[in-house]
Amino acid sequence: IEKCKNLIFKELKLKKISRKEVEDAKQSIGGNYLLKTEDTKDSAEINSYWDISGGNSKEYLKKIAKITLNDVKKAAKKYFSQKYVLIIIEQKP
Repeated sequence: IEKCKNLIFKELKLKKISRKEVEDAKQSIGGNYLLKTEDTKDSAEINSYWDISGGNSKEYLKKIAKITLNDVKKAAKKYFSQKYVLIIIEQKP
């Protein structure tokens, strides 16, 4: 397991993230979020979450839109370490 973990960390550190990948991810997150609000049950859950947390969905979407490539790189540098990363290896069905 240790050898596998080290190999995964090495790959994560070598992978270069592009602006396009960040923009695609932001579009996907925003689009999926908006699609979830179309379902009554999901919409109720989302509204409950925002009521409890004191936030709101418009601010969430604005914050997602503001994320930059540099923000992603900083987060990766901070959290992709032996201290913080949980790696789950899953077999495809």
